[in-house]
Amino acid sequence: MITALFTVLLLIDRQTGSMFQGALIFILPIPMVAYGARYGLRSSFAVWIASTLMAVFFSLPTTLIYSSCMAFIGMILGSRIHDKKDMTRTLLLVMLLSIIVELVNVLLLAVISGTTLDQDVLEMQTIMTEALNSAQKFAGAGASAQAAAQMDVFQQMLTPDFLKRILIVSVAFTGAVQGFIIYELSLLILRRLHVAVPQPKPIIEYYPPRWLGALSILAFFAYNYTFAKPLENAILQSLLQIIGIVGYIILMCFGAIAISLLIRLFLTRAKLVNGLLTALSIFVMPQILLILGIFYISGSLHDYIARRFGLQTASADGRTVDGRATRAADRQHWADAGDHSLSDRARLVPTPKDGGDIIDLGPDDATDVK
Repeated sequence: MITALFTVLLLIDRQTGSMFQGALIFILPIPMVAYGARYGLRSSFAVWIASTLMAVFFSLPTTLIYSSCMAFIGMILGSRIHDKKDMTRTLLLVMLLSIIVELVNVLLLAVISGTTLDQDVLEMQTIMTEALNSAQKFAGAGASAQAAAQMDVFQQMLTPDFLKRILIVSVAFTGAVQGFIIYELSLLILRRLHVAVPQPKPIIEYYPPRWLGALSILAFFAYNYTFAKPLENAILQSLLQIIGIVGYIILMCFGAIAISLLIRLFLTRAKLVNGLLTALSIFVMPQILLILGIFYISGSLHDYIARRFGLQTASADGRTVDGRATRAADRQHWADAGDHSLSDRARLVPTPKDGGDIIDLGPDDATDVK
């Protein structure tokens, strides 16, 4: 049934000439999410293979790899929900997979169409240069000296290397946003289907491995090196650029998390203002976010923010949360807590012998029930 539903979505995309492909991107993973959340990874893998075979027969050549990758993301998301994995890490994994899929899809489309990424960049340069020239002619002699200087700066920025970076960054950012929407939409539908979904852990309690920061900055340096001194092997250069942009996105994401927590800590707790300032910082000061991401992952910035939020104080059950040192204790705590996929008012209790023994208790009213 899941394969049939996936095939119907592919036929809709084919018969409409990919008119609604932008919306189907977020719907294609959902059948595999539902199946994976119910039966796990081992059973879902065969369904994913069958869905990929259906894509070979019923999808357009340009959407074959794309649809198969979207189903793969849905399988991974559903299986992690089935195994009750940490939902924060699951979200980051889905966003990372979506970034990789978007970058690979751009390269594959260029290969299928018989063009290269450099040709696309040159076409963008031509269009943007013509647009700037038209703006200068429209302004004429009445343009101020400052406006003329800004036009000159824009023309100097329109180099192939700069436009290539902008193209790759925009594609990667689009993939991250798509992964986030797929994650949220999948959880919304699963809850409507009454599937128990683990509650996500607060982002401040998620500690990425230290090596991730060092690896990401090395990948970003390799990315810049390929633009400064292009490699003779085009495949290796494209691979280094993809890895580098993934490292850049990782540092930017954790830098945005760090600055959002700092704004909440020192400036305001209003979510709307916090979100606007964080989004603004991404475009105004990306270098600062990059540095914050390095210190947040590999430095002690995360521990400092956690202590300022009071996570070092003893909790109700006697545990203390002191940054990175208690990650193992936190994992053991949640493992001992049982099935945390259910709400506080639906805790697992021994099956009563009599239906009248069931009493609905909240977490503050927990007592022994006989």
